[in-house]
Amino acid sequence: MQTFGLREADRRLESLIPPNQKPGTDFAHDALVLFIHFIMHEVLGGWTNHVTTTSETAVGTNADRLLTEIAARTGLPLITSEGVTESGIVEKGLRNRARKAGANVFAPREFFAGKIVEADTAYSFLERLAEKRPLYLERCREKFDGDEGKADDLYQLVQRVYHTILFGTFKARE
Repeated sequence: MQTFGLREADRRLESLIPPNQKPGTDFAHDALVLFIHFIMHEVLGGWTNHVTTTSETAVGTNADRLLTEIAARTGLPLITSEGVTESGIVEKGLRNRARKAGANVFAPREFFAGKIVEADTAYSFLERLAEKRPLYLERCREKFDGDEGKADDLYQLVQRVYHTILFGTFKARE
C-alpha cells in the first residue's frame, strides 16, 4: 500500500516519542515507540508513505489546506478520519473544504469498502505482528536492561490491544 502525506504527524510523533527513551514506565509511550519505530517498518513493511516536506510550517489548518490543494490538483483521494463520529460521518472542516475544492474525500472505511476483506486483512496484520515478535525482542534486549520478559510483556499486551481494536474482543494472554 502507498500513502501520501505531510511530515506533520511524523515530525510531531518523532519529537514526542524518541526511540531511546527508557521503556517500562508509561504504556502509551511504549506502545507508540513500538508502533513508530518497529511496527511501521517491520510489520507494515510493504507500506510506502510518500511524504512531502514542501512546507515545514504545514501544520494544523495549513496542513489541511496543502493536502486539499494536492488532492484537488492531482486527483489523488484524500483519506481522513476527520469528521468520523460514532453516529456516522459529519461533513465539516477538512472534508467540507476539500470537497468544495474538487477533491475526492473519504474516511478510511469508505475508501476501502469493497476493496478488501476486513477480517482477512486484520488477521493478516496480527499474523505478521506475531511473526516479527522474535526480531522485536532481539532489538529491545538492551533497552529493557536485558530483561526480555518486560519487552515480551509489552509486545503481547500491544498484540492484545490490536486484537481488541480490530475485532472488539479481548484476547487472553499467551
